[in-house]
Amino acid sequence: MRAFQHEFGIMPSTRVLDIGGTFDNWQLLPAESLPRLTLLNLGPRPTELADEVSWSQGSALELPFGPGDFDVVFSNSVIEHVGDWGAQQQFASEVRRLNTPYWVQTPNRHFPIEPHYLGIGVQWLPRLVAKPYARVASVRGWMVEPDETLDDMLDSIRLLTAREFALLFPNADIRAERVGPFVKSFTAIRH
Repeated sequence: MRAFQHEFGIMPSTRVLDIGGTFDNWQLLPAESLPRLTLLNLGPRPTELADEVSWSQGSALELPFGPGDFDVVFSNSVIEHVGDWGAQQQFASEVRRLNTPYWVQTPNRHFPIEPHYLGIGVQWLPRLVAKPYARVASVRGWMVEPDETLDDMLDSIRLLTAREFALLFPNADIRAERVGPFVKSFTAIRH
């Protein structure tokens, strides 16, 4: 969050659209430097959300905003949850349509630990093998009761490669976040 704040010079007057995010991330910034924030999500406004934060219920695939509505668009680990490659292309198209500087981050498909399950190589296995494997060989599999939610989550995640991410955001600077020798995630940054 601090890297984002520094990259775009985020100040209390900056109008930021956070696509698919929660207020938890923004609490990592000092309270006095929080921007004028709008959170867009599929669900209704959380009751515990601070009054000064705007909430918009809607889809990242059909943003209810236009160019000039925000100073910066932010999205952290959302694009891998919107559906198949076509839905991911739609997401990226909507971000680009706003013609606004943006910061879009996603986990790297080739990072050895799948970030949603915290299991090694879950993302590389065929779905029929990945589902039982994730139950016994991942932190999330150990922590939740066996139910369809775990399977549904696996079905709803499509991690991206560096090449795919660059295709989605062709005019952005694609930056890699590393953990040791491994690329953990990518961020598309456009000023």
